[in-house]
Amino acid sequence: GPARERVQSALASLETDQLMNVARRRFDQPWHFSLPVPDAEQWVSAQFLHLPTADRDAQPGDRADESASASHRLMIGIDFSRLGPIRADLLLRESDLIVRLTVERPETADALRALVESWSADFAVGGRAVHVGVTESANVDVGLRAVAADVRFLAENHLMDVSG
Repeated sequence: GPARERVQSALASLETDQLMNVARRRFDQPWHFSLPVPDAEQWVSAQFLHLPTADRDAQPGDRADESASASHRLMIGIDFSRLGPIRADLLLRESDLIVRLTVERPETADALRALVESWSADFAVGGRAVHVGVTESANVDVGLRAVAADVRFLAENHLMDVSG
């Protein structure tokens, strides 16, 4: 029935994400996946994009450069029916966590700003400094299409050759 078709569609989408991530890994590109999330009476897709980054504080030639602690950047995008589009950009380093929330609706921004202080305290684990900011933007890219769409491996290694 319809429930079975939705499950099959969700599994096919996850499988596609996994295949794309295999191609991305080949060229050290960020991995991307989406998950269904309940939203009122419907389901919406939450998009996740992980970008490993080098420690920007390390200087070339430093001993720390050889074993530099990696930082991780995670972007999450979702469009809730009642809150509107929300994008979270997180940067996790050994010493701190930086969170930037970008929203489209002013009322959503105000509601999130009211939570910033408590979130900062909740996320401060092990002495890590936490910085949370909320900004408004007219065009929030919740699909993370600009970063996730380019898969260099697939652009350079076509699955089918129709030129010859």
